[in-house]
Amino acid sequence: MIEAAPNQPTFDILNRPQILYERHIFKKMTHNRFDAIAPDISGTVRGPGEYGGYNKQYERLNAAMKLDNEARLRCSSQSDIMGCVSNPG
Repeated sequence: MIEAAPNQPTFDILNRPQILYERHIFKKMTHNRFDAIAPDISGTVRGPGEYGGYNKQYERLNAAMKLDNEARLRCSSQSDIMGCVSNPG
């Protein structure tokens, strides 16, 4: 079952599950290779609000796929669904 964060719908307007892209997991799986060129995709979360809006999460996930699809697939907390994401619920 997928749960949404409080006051957030479970699915977005394209009927995709709401996700949070986990850049720190991608960073770990790629051994920091992309930190300098893509800090928004491979880096550490620096504080509240650093994830950005839910509308940005799939953009980051797609960018990670272009950098290293293999790592993107391995670094999931929900690896059976998609990589480098967690459900915000």
